[in-house]
Amino acid sequence: MSNSSCLNETGRPNILSFDPKLFTLVKNLSIEEKMSLIRKPFQPEKHELPGGNFPQEHGHRFNSNQYYKSLPNGGRLWRGWLSYSLSSKRFYCLHCMFFGKNAQKSWIYDGFHAWQRLTDISVHEKTEVHINASIVVKMKCSSMAVLPQMYASKRNQVAENREIVHILIDITLFLGQHSLPFRGHREAWAVYIDRLQIHGRNQINFISWQRQNQLINSVSKCIKISIKKELDHNKFFSVSIDTTFDSSRREQLAFIIRYVCIFERSPVIRERLLGLKETSTTTGRQLFSVFQDICMENDLD
Repeated sequence: MSNSSCLNETGRPNILSFDPKLFTLVKNLSIEEKMSLIRKPFQPEKHELPGGNFPQEHGHRFNSNQYYKSLPNGGRLWRGWLSYSLSSKRFYCLHCMFFGKNAQKSWIYDGFHAWQRLTDISVHEKTEVHINASIVVKMKCSSMAVLPQMYASKRNQVAENREIVHILIDITLFLGQHSLPFRGHREAWAVYIDRLQIHGRNQINFISWQRQNQLINSVSKCIKISIKKELDHNKFFSVSIDTTFDSSRREQLAFIIRYVCIFERSPVIRERLLGLKETSTTTGRQLFSVFQDICMENDLD
């Protein structure tokens, strides 16, 4: 198996090759890539290899029984860290390769091939470096199992928040269409909202005055964009400016535009309130200044 056949077009190891010798050629593997490679060590039986057996050295061969560690109670423990390379015909330690600090070079770069000393496999897995690397792998495996649940919970929370915001947008549109305030005239209702904000801040955080203003500004922006699109299809429009006092005795200037819009092939006269500005005086100069400001804000020519 050549090195080129086991590397993809980006120069990274082909996951399907499972050749640990090639893993050392690539730097900066992501945690997901490392864990994917660790979960799939290449541990072939001798009849699966070219020539039908493991290579011989000094009259000795590797025995596939070494894939398992014999326990004192007669049981066997799978050595998931042990992986064979077809290109180098040697074994490598995946745990030390990816998470070992100051690990033995023979188990990472050179590869183990001292078949006459198979007991060195047991010696290696008892070293401090290998034990620490295996602990890191176990911790990574545990955390990787939790991540999908966290992502699913996050997606559900996002979907729920979007539904809440959708309802709040409908409420904002309804209040705007009927000229209703966000706070009612009854004091009990305002107190109830305040209590929700104080006691349920973590659960209910969409009803503060900041969120209300954000919703109003967002809806206003969308309406202005819609009006601007209609104006772009018309060459002419008229402007009407009027002032009036509000309940706080402040002068409010209303900026209204009037134009003809083609709706279902029939001309329809549209009259839209494009802005409401507070002005200190109603002189011609001041009104013209406000007129210029509104035209610039809405990109009207």
